[in-house]
Amino acid sequence: MEADFFDHVLRNDVPETIEPSIRYYTMGAGRWNTTRVWPPEGFSTERLYFAEHNTLNTARPSAVIARDSYTVDFTASTGEKSRWATGFGGGDVVYPDRAQDDRKLLVYDSSPLDSDLEITGSPILTLEMSSTTTDGALHAYLEDVSPEGRVTYLDEGVLRVLDRQEVDPASLPYAPLGPPRGFLRKDAKPLTPGEPARIHLALYPTSVLLRKGHRLRVALAGADASVFQRYPKEGTPTWTVYREAQRASFIEWPAKRTSESAR
Repeated sequence: MEADFFDHVLRNDVPETIEPSIRYYTMGAGRWNTTRVWPPEGFSTERLYFAEHNTLNTARPSAVIARDSYTVDFTASTGEKSRWATGFGGGDVVYPDRAQDDRKLLVYDSSPLDSDLEITGSPILTLEMSSTTTDGALHAYLEDVSPEGRVTYLDEGVLRVLDRQEVDPASLPYAPLGPPRGFLRKDAKPLTPGEPARIHLALYPTSVLLRKGHRLRVALAGADASVFQRYPKEGTPTWTVYREAQRASFIEWPAKRTSESAR
């Protein structure tokens, strides 16, 4: 790509115009794509709300009081061959079936998909929660659950909760793909134990095709023991995750549904 760039710019007296573009691969479809905008054109936002019985629902919750409790399990892990390890000489990225690991997490599942679904862009989680501690880590995973019960890692987002404060996007030296944060010491905002807080968390940009009959899962953790430092240093947080009319937790993503899929 660098050689192509310099050929265009330096070898011609009148350099050719180079149009910016994004080239990405859609997992599950086995194809490369090119776009000039992100997310690509043709995708619309879909939203799923946290609901009772650890489900995801298209309907906004109506209950006055509805919440789930989760005590952080600091042994939770994505393993030694995660996306984080490969950049440090860890070899290939290999995520095994996460069904067993998810028993340590707080999970919410959708109904089986009634058509193939492509998600391309940056999923955004809006979480209404409180904690028994002032600090902690939020690990959010997007996963696929097959009809046979196999759980496949798709994407994730990570945030230390005291960094949840959002800032004016114009104050940043770049255009964020999710909620704008400066991650400066002056912006640190510890939780008040027992007091609800709204946290927006962007998962990493992705493109993946989910098959009809599969379910989507959002899994929440407070640690990834194989990769990240523990927060808080002492004590074990217990979270309250709200799924109420006035405090709705949900995830949304750019989506496109289709019956035509590369197989």
